[in-house]
Amino acid sequence: MADLYIQGGFKSQIVDIGTTATKVPGTNMNGRRAMVITSVGSEEARLGAAGVTVAAGYPFPVGKEMTFFISENAQLWAISAGGGAKIAVMEAT
Repeated sequence: MADLYIQGGFKSQIVDIGTTATKVPGTNMNGRRAMVITSVGSEEARLGAAGVTVAAGYPFPVGKEMTFFISENAQLWAISAGGGAKIAVMEAT
């Protein structure tokens, strides 16, 4: 996020990812411009749109970090095969 000028503030949380698709984060930050996520659970998560499946989701292994320049209305969803995934989320405006 070094190239992004932060205008407002930050919001962080840990999202438990189960065996059904879970929105990441549960509620988007108003005015969000960027989001950093890190896989911090005991198992890999899979990322995608609403309704993401373990078979079709993008692999997000434990310890991996991703940065998105993303609007407040865009949605990211995750799922895990055994329910042991957790994703740390940092949003910025």
